[in-house]
Amino acid sequence: MVKEGSDMAKDITVHKSFSLIEKFSKNNSLTANEKMLLKYLPHKVQNIIWELHSSMMFPIPYCFSAIMTAVSGSIANSKALCTQNGYIVYPSIFMAIIGESGENKSQPIKWFMRPLWTRTAEMLKDYNGELDAYLKEVAKGNFEMDKPKKVQFIIQDATIEAIKEILYENPRGLLVIFDELISWIKSFSRYKRGKASEEGEWIVICDGDSLMVNRKGDARVLYIKHPFVALIGSIQPYVLCDAFKGSGMEDGLLWRIFMTYSEHPASPILWNDNKPDENLLNQWSEIITAILDQSFDADYDCPKALRYTDNAWTVIRSWQNMKEEDYTANHSQKELSVWRKVQVSVHKISICLKELWKACGEDVLEIGEGDNGDLPTDDDPLGNENFIGMQMALAATQVMDYYLENALHTLKMMTDMFPGVLTQGQKIFLKMFPLEEFVSRSAIVDHAVKRGMKQRTIDRYLSQLRGTMLECNHGKYRLTESGKMAIYGGNR
Repeated sequence: MVKEGSDMAKDITVHKSFSLIEKFSKNNSLTANEKMLLKYLPHKVQNIIWELHSSMMFPIPYCFSAIMTAVSGSIANSKALCTQNGYIVYPSIFMAIIGESGENKSQPIKWFMRPLWTRTAEMLKDYNGELDAYLKEVAKGNFEMDKPKKVQFIIQDATIEAIKEILYENPRGLLVIFDELISWIKSFSRYKRGKASEEGEWIVICDGDSLMVNRKGDARVLYIKHPFVALIGSIQPYVLCDAFKGSGMEDGLLWRIFMTYSEHPASPILWNDNKPDENLLNQWSEIITAILDQSFDADYDCPKALRYTDNAWTVIRSWQNMKEEDYTANHSQKELSVWRKVQVSVHKISICLKELWKACGEDVLEIGEGDNGDLPTDDDPLGNENFIGMQMALAATQVMDYYLENALHTLKMMTDMFPGVLTQGQKIFLKMFPLEEFVSRSAIVDHAVKRGMKQRTIDRYLSQLRGTMLECNHGKYRLTESGKMAIYGGNR
């Protein structure tokens, strides 16, 4: 991420569009994360969130995450981002709304998805009418009519088998909503003895890679070129950690999921007399259907390509380089693995923010093209119709820092709840550390070598245990609470 004080940050002035409406800017009860998430939304959307937060007590991070998922599912396969280093990324978002029971997790999902359900009902009504007419003609012996095609773009609590069938018939893609995300997780093979793994198929879908479908009793093999799914559901923290404990922490799918927590988990949810503006849902419906409508006219085999401007790509690349160097040098192997799974999702957020701003008509489309062909210049901070500008890229990196922070929080919870089994060698190594004080790397290496450990073993233990059993701060190490418990239990 481009940080204030860095050389690049000095050259970047936050665009006037990225500002909090007065209601938010003067509200001292909002956390830094809440203000950051709101700042990068159009003012129309900020106002919708404020009304829902004030009247219905919807947590702001839950609203933001539900919006990102709704936008993702509305874009679907109509657009893809082509990066400067050759990657093609689709805006497929898998979102987990995480909170304890009663923390108002489900209501924001239902509210922001309501216009999409309404549109689905209208389309299914039209389809059923066309199908009735078709069947009547067939009954008369008239086979000249084409059978109408059922269009589905949103479903609920579906199995992977059903989703693959629908994706084959609907190449645009799907938005899948789970009332309880654990019902999706439990469909994976480790909960089903004797069945082939479904987790790998979900990774393929999340990454937008091609999918082959073999159906029972059918010799045909279905080929889905771009199997797009956006997915959202709520889950409790312990349930999530328990579902992925042990080897699940190493799964590629877990860290592809965007995770969001309420910033005020202890706040009481008090009934009040406030009522949201009656036009609020209409306002949101206009925004999300503007994104949805354009997706039905797209070529799904060759979606419209979005690109970063050169300056935007510099922001994205610098953010990734800085994070990669930091996580390689200063974090545990598990944290490094999480970062490497999360990093590519910055492109998905870039696409969703871009299309949301465009649908709201706030500044993005007012920016013209530069002198170098169709590539915008430095004067195009947000981008134009086909490009994502440097300010939108900067917004995406800061939003991804938030989701990365949540992923690492989840990793820590899982490690604390289920610390795993240490080898005898790891236990001996950890016992060389004092209970409270930090100790330098050179000091612990000297001590371990004198005890007969080889240098490569010491390096491996430091990498494996850093961030879980060992805390690292400027090259010095000490035992974490998990490390103390794993070695000494309650006898300290």
